[in-house]
Amino acid sequence: MRFPIDMHCHSVRSDGGDTYEELCEVAVRNGVRMFAVADHDIVPDLNPDGTDLLSFGKRFGVRILPAIELSCDTLVPDVHIVGIGCDFEDSAFHSFEEDMIRSKVDSYKKIVSLLIEDGLHISWEDVLHQNGGTIEEEHVQGKHLFNAIAACGGAEDWSEAKKMIQTTPRYAAVKREKIKPVDAVDMIRRTGGFSILAHPHLIMRYPRDIKRSAYIENLVEAGLQGIEAAYPYDKTSYRGSHTPQEVEEMIRGRFEGRIFISGGSDYHDDAKFGSKNPRIMGEKGIMPETVRACPELYRIVKEWVPDFDSIFE
Repeated sequence: MRFPIDMHCHSVRSDGGDTYEELCEVAVRNGVRMFAVADHDIVPDLNPDGTDLLSFGKRFGVRILPAIELSCDTLVPDVHIVGIGCDFEDSAFHSFEEDMIRSKVDSYKKIVSLLIEDGLHISWEDVLHQNGGTIEEEHVQGKHLFNAIAACGGAEDWSEAKKMIQTTPRYAAVKREKIKPVDAVDMIRRTGGFSILAHPHLIMRYPRDIKRSAYIENLVEAGLQGIEAAYPYDKTSYRGSHTPQEVEEMIRGRFEGRIFISGGSDYHDDAKFGSKNPRIMGEKGIMPETVRACPELYRIVKEWVPDFDSIFE
C-alpha cells in the first residue's frame, strides 16, 4: 500500500539524496500528494528556486509541508522530534542550528579519529564525500558518517555502521550536544508548530534507566502532540524483534485517542548511497481523514496548504 501523505522525508539539506525538485518527482511517481520535508537540525527551504513552497510544489502537482527533525537527548540515541509548520524564521532556530553544527562536526571528527586508530582506512574527507559530490561541513549528519564507514569497508551498509557505532563503547562514548526533548517540544509549539515523536521504537528499551514507554509518557505530559506509528523499521537500524506492523499496532494501542498517530517513510533515497533495502516514499504515511480528525494539525496544514481539502476530495 502507498499512502497519499508522507509525514517524514529528507532532502540534500541534511542527509537525504534528493533535492526538493527530485522529492517532488519521486512523490508524483509514488502517488504521494503531500509530504513533509523534515531535515535533521536545519530549517526547511521555504523558497526553493526563489519560489514559495506552495507554488513550488504546485508545479509538480504535489504539496510540501515545511518541517524539521530535531535530534534530542545527548545520552539517548534516536530520540527525534519532528516539528511540522513552525515559524522557522524565529530566532530560536538560528541559535539552535549554530549549536548543532558545532557539536556535530566536533564529535564526528573525533569518531573518525578513533576509527583510524582502530585500523579503518577512513578520513574526514570520506565523510564529506557523498553520492559523488562533496557536502559542506556545516551540513554533515550522522548518516554521512555511517555511509562513509560502509563505503570504506567498515560495515555492510549504513544501518550496520550505525549499529556498530552505537554498540561499541569506545565510539558510543563520544557524545554530541543535543537539545533536551522537552525543550524541543516547547520550541516547536512556541513557534506555532506541531510536535511528533519520530520512530519511537528506535529508542532503546531502557533510556535513562526507565522503560521506553515511561520515557515517552514523560514527553506526552510535556506537551508532545503526536507519535509516528507507521514506520519502516525493517529498513533501518532497528534492533527489536517485532515487525513494523506489530510496532504500529502497539503504538496505536497505547496512544490512539490520546495524541495524533502519524506515519512516514523517513525517505532518504538510500539507494543513491548503496542501500540494498532502501526506504520508499509513501510506503508509510497517513490518510487525509487522519489530518482532518486532528483540529490542531489540520489548522497548521491548512495554513501551509490552503487547498488541502480540494486536492484530497
